[in-house]
Amino acid sequence: MKLSTRIVLPVVLSFAAAGAIASEFTPEAPFVSTLSRAAVQADAIAASDAGLIASGEFTPVIVADGMSTVTRNQVRAEAIAAERLGVIARGEVTVLPTAQQLEQVRLAGQRANQGDNLAQGQAMPVRN
Repeated sequence: MKLSTRIVLPVVLSFAAAGAIASEFTPEAPFVSTLSRAAVQADAIAASDAGLIASGEFTPVIVADGMSTVTRNQVRAEAIAAERLGVIARGEVTVLPTAQQLEQVRLAGQRANQGDNLAQGQAMPVRN
């Protein structure tokens, strides 16, 4: 008796649970495209020609044109300040810095940039 209740009861309960789960399923609405097949193919060819479609293990990287206007020391100082303030995201945690924290990071970069200019003998503008 014990053996039959240990085997039969769990089997019956699992079939009952599967039936309850299956009855709750609602199918999705069918997808209706707003573009023609030719338009989709033209978009795919344009993206492929621009190098925006990954193939294999290659992931395309879009590089912005132009030179940076920020010095290396300014970037480093801003990164250190952001780390100190705890506004750098890690993993799946999203960090939303306040306006005051962003201003502190920006000022840290400016201070580092002013130190570079003074070390190189350049004149610094005076703010009033």
